[in-house]
Amino acid sequence: MNIKPVSDNIVVKRDKAKIASDGGIVLPDIAQETQNTCTVLAVGPGAVTDAGNRLEMPVKVGDRIILQPLRSGYPSIDGGKLVLINAGDVFGVITENVEIPC
Repeated sequence: MNIKPVSDNIVVKRDKAKIASDGGIVLPDIAQETQNTCTVLAVGPGAVTDAGNRLEMPVKVGDRIILQPLRSGYPSIDGGKLVLINAGDVFGVITENVEIPC
């Protein structure tokens, strides 16, 4: 499925939720926390200001990002595997390949 986001929208794939505790105990579905890290798969060209200037996007394809907890209002794509978000919902870009503690 090819999706080309417009304006300042981004298509992301959510990282898998942690299914076991650090001690190796498997967590039931209800205890698993929602993962707020995603991988960017597609990026729109950026929003246009009132003056007609295009704003640079804060992320690029392949970036791992931290975002606000996913709300039910985000459009999901491909059976919920992909999510369309707005660039304003991105809290930050993960610059190193490190595990984020929950």
